[in-house]
Amino acid sequence: MSFKTSKAIDDYLEKLSDDKRAALEKLRRAIQSAAPDAEECISYQLPAFRLGKMLVGFGATSKHCAFYLMSSTMVETFEGELSKYDTSKGTIRFLPDKPLPVALIKKLVKARIAENGKPSKQVPNASKKGIARTDAKLKHPPKSKVDLFRKVALSLPGALESEHMGHPDFRFAGKIFASLGAPTAEWGMVKLTPEQQAALVANDSNVFVPCTGKWGKSGYTNVCLTVAKSVQLKQVLEHAFENVSNVLSSRSKAVAKPRPEKKTNRTMVSKLKPELHDDSESVDRYLHSLNHPLKGLLENLRSVILSSDKRITEGIKWNSPSFYAFGWFATVNVRGEDNLLVVLHHGAKVRAENSLGSTINDRSNLLNWLGKDRATISIANELDLQKKKASIKSIIKQWVRFQSELNH
Repeated sequence: MSFKTSKAIDDYLEKLSDDKRAALEKLRRAIQSAAPDAEECISYQLPAFRLGKMLVGFGATSKHCAFYLMSSTMVETFEGELSKYDTSKGTIRFLPDKPLPVALIKKLVKARIAENGKPSKQVPNASKKGIARTDAKLKHPPKSKVDLFRKVALSLPGALESEHMGHPDFRFAGKIFASLGAPTAEWGMVKLTPEQQAALVANDSNVFVPCTGKWGKSGYTNVCLTVAKSVQLKQVLEHAFENVSNVLSSRSKAVAKPRPEKKTNRTMVSKLKPELHDDSESVDRYLHSLNHPLKGLLENLRSVILSSDKRITEGIKWNSPSFYAFGWFATVNVRGEDNLLVVLHHGAKVRAENSLGSTINDRSNLLNWLGKDRATISIANELDLQKKKASIKSIIKQWVRFQSELNH
């Protein structure tokens, strides 16, 4: 069949270097061959394919190309065949001169199609008493409704936008309370209690539909954006946010039972590793979409920080590139156009009892202390970074060491 290509993806590829464009065009053709009914689209500023649900995506950074499987299980499932590639959860990275084999691409795409299941044209959880409409009868939600959903969600204190399985979601302290675009573009999802869900469904079953399976029984509810009123969106998002924040608050107040001390030795301690928060692909996407005069400097600074200690991983936290080792400890502020600011900390909560000023050996006087437990380092340009590189790495190592002692 003749595959309808996306001009947006053509434009994306046109901006790349010849070698990256050739590698990704090969990847694109293989995906088209394996999923001829899939639709090309742009998701989070990256080329993607949709077949009822989001299927796979691809992109390029300054150092490599990437194949996004949009699945939390595929990399592990095909661990043997992917062992020679640089992978993380849901992502395969490769060099342009060593593109992925076509046979492997097709195998992964077909596995993703099977994982997603055949796209259904029926609204989720339709029942005799519920909604029996089809996608053909549903209009895409007005952009204003999607914008309002996002605006209300992000207006809630401490809420941040993230992504899960190719769809935007909204979180408080890392916990999802709402999402957009799943199971289809016409829907949002909110985390309600079963009692809240029952009341809303009884009042307006055209707008509110329980999610399928155990999620629906626990309160997760789909919201039809095409017919929902603005006041309804505001109400359910506030409920969902309160439900998540209240659970987290009650957990933090609960008195934890002391754990019995385990006998250990120095060898065992040396093998302990921090919990990994490795989400490099989200940083790749952030950098690709970033329009900033110091973008190149940020990429080099990223490499300096990651190379300071092999235990450091990265992700997007507080809507900015951040770094993790025994807890989130560094975030790069890119709001200014004249310099980059590395904010060193111990997480969002200030720990007044921790005084690092007399602990960190800062011979070059790079640190600007904002309090007892947080400080900043300013980098103006590439020359400035090279001049400060050794001192930055030394400070990062010391900070990670203190972070380890603080959390263990």
